[in-house]
Amino acid sequence: MYIQSSNETLMQSLSRDEIATLDLLAYLYLKYGQARRACVYLKFLVSLCPDSARLYRSYSLALLMDGCTEEAEQFASLSLALAASPSERAVSHLLLCFVFHKLGRPLDAEVSSAQFIQERNQIGEIS
Repeated sequence: MYIQSSNETLMQSLSRDEIATLDLLAYLYLKYGQARRACVYLKFLVSLCPDSARLYRSYSLALLMDGCTEEAEQFASLSLALAASPSERAVSHLLLCFVFHKLGRPLDAEVSSAQFIQERNQIGEIS
């Protein structure tokens, strides 16, 4: 309860630009191979924006790159649950496919891959 209220206070004190800057910093850490540092920022951002499928995906990817595959699976699954559009679901399925491969679960990876393709096909039909 205390954490949530302090996060709400912090969220109100941070501007959108400041949140975007932290997100960009996490991206740059990921891009340059500093996954552990990216995880710190993304964990914080996820706590501030718990309804952002994109941030959950980013955090999952950072965890995967840092070798925390089981935790990466949890956050990739959360990103899928929060995904609001076919494109968000497609990306989440693709991420889960990578996570399942790392976890040595080829059948789950195959299912996620098929779901990715299905979502991508739906995007093409919508356009």
